[in-house]
Amino acid sequence: MKRFIVLCFICICYPCLGLIHYLEKDSQLTNSPVDLQDIWDCHGQWGSFSGVTISSRHFITAKHSGAYQYFILNGEKYDIMGYYDDPTSDLRICKIRSNFKKWVGLNTDLSEIGKNVKIFGRGVPRGQEIKRENELVGWQWGQYDGYLRWGDNLVNNILSSKDGDALVIPFRVRRDILHLVSLSWGDSGAGVVLYDEQQKIWKLCGINYAIQGPFSSNNLGLDSVNGALFNTSGWFLYDGVRWFPQADTSSSLSYAIRISTRRVWINDVLRLTADIPIPVVQFSQEFNGSWEDETDPIYNGIDALISVIAPAETTFYRLKSDRRIQIVEIIRNGPLLTFRYRAL
Repeated sequence: MKRFIVLCFICICYPCLGLIHYLEKDSQLTNSPVDLQDIWDCHGQWGSFSGVTISSRHFITAKHSGAYQYFILNGEKYDIMGYYDDPTSDLRICKIRSNFKKWVGLNTDLSEIGKNVKIFGRGVPRGQEIKRENELVGWQWGQYDGYLRWGDNLVNNILSSKDGDALVIPFRVRRDILHLVSLSWGDSGAGVVLYDEQQKIWKLCGINYAIQGPFSSNNLGLDSVNGALFNTSGWFLYDGVRWFPQADTSSSLSYAIRISTRRVWINDVLRLTADIPIPVVQFSQEFNGSWEDETDPIYNGIDALISVIAPAETTFYRLKSDRRIQIVEIIRNGPLLTFRYRAL
């Protein structure tokens, strides 16, 4: 029976704050690898977590990592117009008001198992050593520092879960993996990429989702720890009810929501929201008076709706855009005043 820690909640489910590397020197991998600068540049900060740009106007992240007012990419803030949640997975796509300069392509190949991948995550180096009978078996989560890091691993399997299909990535020592890495508390929303041999480019194949844990050296959980274990032999894994013994050849597992099986939904969101203009809501107390921008409108980009808190007195509204648009309907719904519009 498998135990997951979703990378954002507390107690049984935790937010993920960084990558844990097998080699200590790899904790310093806080700069882009030479051949992955474009992928690195597509990773931005979403609260304390991450998101990955997938079009000139959209980035994708983990739904459980939350929602925020802006996305920070390469030091620049991008205001959020709205977001779209996948009904069958932990994926969330957010749309910005302006434009990104770079974005990553999506993997559509269903043969991820056995592929080497690069994993990105924001946060911590490894913490204290985890030992069993004086033998090193892994590391606890360290202290949050907010740095984006990267590392290597391999997709071992595919797991179907309530939050969508997930790539299974073990923290298993292999000679062919140079910078072995595991997810940890806070890596949510960052990307997993694989190399497309035919097109000769890196593509996004997963969004960081969850990790196994906690572990204990006994079936009572008296010394439980959260961390990355490259050897879980003799350890017990908690499933929320009981502690289960681990196989002699196992290691802790990381999970990333699979992109390839959600590509239709992703492409639908990008297509349906690509050409909808993003107007600014303005208001005035007089028809010929001065106009001010509404500070906190609620956008629904797919249905071309904008809502504001209904005023207590007579107020004039208009939508300002760099494209011709028309207000086709005004709806009063409780405390909200909603404008439906269309492009001309």
